[in-house]
Amino acid sequence: MMEEKLKVSKRNKRSKDKGREYEAEIRDKFNSRFPIFKLRRTQQSGGAHKDLKHETLRGDICNFSETDFPFHLECKNQATWSLPSWIKQAEEECIPNKIPLIICKQQQKIKEGKVVQKKDDYVCLKLKDFLDIFEYYVDACGRSK
Repeated sequence: MMEEKLKVSKRNKRSKDKGREYEAEIRDKFNSRFPIFKLRRTQQSGGAHKDLKHETLRGDICNFSETDFPFHLECKNQATWSLPSWIKQAEEECIPNKIPLIICKQQQKIKEGKVVQKKDDYVCLKLKDFLDIFEYYVDACGRSK
């Protein structure tokens, strides 16, 4: 009985470490590409602050700069994807006027010594939000609607 509890505890710790490392990786990618923002990981992936409405304490990664950051970020590094529950979490925890954005890692899969699925990162957001972002981009390029 105790041995099984130890196995579960070690597995949970590895899972939390993997999530923390992925959040830090995504934070660093944003910060190096967009230094105008000061993104940081949120303590306990924002879990300690779910009841608060203050944007700097919500989500897995938060903005601590004076510049407005339009997204509520949720990062997922899991072998089995559960997109419906991730979307629900992102939308429920998102503060008003932010766009819930899920960043998830697809794990590499190897079968019989060959890579059958490459690892990569993906973004998931509502089509309406994507179209709004794309419209902003098109307008910024000076093209008419």
